[in-house]
Amino acid sequence: HCLTVIDSIAGWGNTITGNSADGDGGGLCGCSGEIRGNLIAQNSCKGCGGGLAFCQGAIEDNAILDNSADRDGGGLYSCDRSVLRNQIRGNHARKYGGGLAECDGLIRQNTISENASGSSGGGLHQSDGLIERNWISGNWAGGCASWGLGLAYCDGTLRSNVICGHRSYSGGSVFDECSGRIRENTIVHNSLPGDWSWIFSSCWADIANCIIWDNLTYQARTFYESRTPRNCCIQDWDGGGEGNISEDPLFVDSDGSDDEAWTCEDNDYRLSPE
Repeated sequence: HCLTVIDSIAGWGNTITGNSADGDGGGLCGCSGEIRGNLIAQNSCKGCGGGLAFCQGAIEDNAILDNSADRDGGGLYSCDRSVLRNQIRGNHARKYGGGLAECDGLIRQNTISENASGSSGGGLHQSDGLIERNWISGNWAGGCASWGLGLAYCDGTLRSNVICGHRSYSGGSVFDECSGRIRENTIVHNSLPGDWSWIFSSCWADIANCIIWDNLTYQARTFYESRTPRNCCIQDWDGGGEGNISEDPLFVDSDGSDDEAWTCEDNDYRLSPE
């Protein structure tokens, strides 16, 4: 149980790697100080929080990579203060929340990519604070169908995120059971071609001012048991709703330096001035 700041040393940071726990928190558990500028990688636990669990100080500018949990929160579990500017990548949870689970504080400007869960919430699960300005890409949720590849059961506001590059071949959704407001997000290049697949599933809160473009779902399904969006730009949209349009958003560079749209990490989803 760490009570002081875990900070970078001479610009290099601490390396917390290869540790394991029989309970929660493979790398760190119950730390109340700030955690900044560290490599937290390849830790594991039999409980929740492969990388970090129950850490209530600010978690900033860390690389949280390739950790695993036998239960929830491959990268982070129940860390309820601010989670800012971290690389949260390649983590795995056997149950829920490959990247983060039950983290209810501010989650801002992180890269949350290539995480996986055995059930729902490949990127984030049941994280109820403001989720803002993150890059959320290429996460995976297992099971018979991939429900909540990006986010599941997140009830806070989701604002100004890029959510891209999620893929499933057996059905599922990118957002599942997210009941917080979904505002000003760019949701692009997600592929779920299975018969039972949508971008949004059971998301009943306000969905507004989003760009939902160049996603692949069976018969172009976007919403299932979710609120009708408003003031959104949605490809091939004919479902009504206040202020929705279907004009091309004209991204600056939608296929990146490799000229491949579906490898989205090098794509520039800012809007062209024209």
